[in-house]
Amino acid sequence: MVRELAEFLVVSPNTIRKEIYQGKLRASKRSGTWIIERRDLLQYLENHSNLNME
Repeated sequence: MVRELAEFLVVSPNTIRKEIYQGKLRASKRSGTWIIERRDLLQYLENHSNLNME
């Protein structure tokens, strides 16, 4: 999930991990993989981007 989101946002996977560790992007780790719920992703995008998410 981290890699896909990083590609979508055109940032590095480390940037996404940093946002998770800093509490800016809510995520949970399951079986060694970061899981980001849709609602949390939409909230993050609303707060941290110029995208109009309608």
